[in-house]
Amino acid sequence: MSSSPNKTFDFALYVISTLSLTPSDVDIQPLSGGFTNLTARVTFKRSIHFPSDRTPPLSSAILKYAAPFMAAFPDAPVSMNRQAVEAKALELLANNSHSDPLPELTALIHQLPSLKLPRLIHHDESRNVLWITDLGPLELLTDYLVKEPPPPSEAIERVARTLGAFLSGMFSLTQNPPKELLDGLSDSKHLIHGLLTSFMEKHLLAREVPDTPALVVRVTTAVDRVPEEPCLGLVDFWPGCVLVDEKGECGLVDWEYFGVTSPGLDLGGLIGHLHVTLLRDNLSQEAIQSTRTFLSTFYATYSQRYPQATQAFQRDFLITYGREMFVLLNQYADKLTEEAKRRAADAGTRALKAAGDSSEEVDLSPLDGMDPLLFEGILAMLCPST
Repeated sequence: MSSSPNKTFDFALYVISTLSLTPSDVDIQPLSGGFTNLTARVTFKRSIHFPSDRTPPLSSAILKYAAPFMAAFPDAPVSMNRQAVEAKALELLANNSHSDPLPELTALIHQLPSLKLPRLIHHDESRNVLWITDLGPLELLTDYLVKEPPPPSEAIERVARTLGAFLSGMFSLTQNPPKELLDGLSDSKHLIHGLLTSFMEKHLLAREVPDTPALVVRVTTAVDRVPEEPCLGLVDFWPGCVLVDEKGECGLVDWEYFGVTSPGLDLGGLIGHLHVTLLRDNLSQEAIQSTRTFLSTFYATYSQRYPQATQAFQRDFLITYGREMFVLLNQYADKLTEEAKRRAADAGTRALKAAGDSSEEVDLSPLDGMDPLLFEGILAMLCPST
């Protein structure tokens, strides 16, 4: 008889024993928002100098504990290598040495003062704990956009411009990454893609969507293959990766699947998630306007570097956008009316059908008749010059 997986981790005991502190020396705050790991903020009553860290003393840090399953879905296995991937990703992004393998990308990061990236403090491989710097009191992007009273439009636009400039730059500067750069990066993306696709299949079947088996194969094949336009990205990219403060500065977190992706695959999930946010029940007009302001500014900034969308981009975007619309029927089950769920499922089905079985077969005509609120955003990404 197998035992059930341990869904908890004693961060206080771990920190105290690792740093030879007493319980009164630390304060532990469990953090929510992610699905893969157990995460906490540790605040030290007196600043400490981490033994393996060469930076100034720490007053706080973020700790991520990894188990061989997803924290939110204990029956879903996940590669333990994800922590090593995140550690390498953060080292690459913070590299300032002459041997920097991504000098143009690190230069771009320094050119975006509103962008915050966590820095690696320590990877405790024996205990499966990743120590990273604390970016401070930030909100998830979706919470930030729908809160009351709404943030100033100038702050929202600042977040969107920063994110659009960084993502378009990262995708462009890491096109066709060399094999030696990929060693040690994400080998577990297929597990997260498989889990998300299984959620999608469940809802396709429940709604008796025609050609469900073919649509599932279409998505599975698209996310498992080497993309036509390969670059580096977060792979499992959603608004939970974007944290925002009241001034409009944004942090990018959760780099544990960092590896080969494509611009379309990464952005489809992000935009799909924000589109489902627009359908949430009891959302104020101010919150809807805040989200639309973010999206329109993001589209405009991103398209400055990518003024034309290739068919390969269109297909990849439609695949993850369509999948996300069904995946979020789980996450937002209690925040969407039945009519909103129908609108999301309709948009998802149309996107998956428009994607075709190859980039040459992309056909945007199934998008006709999509919810107008969502269609304008789809059009802005797929046909930016229109």
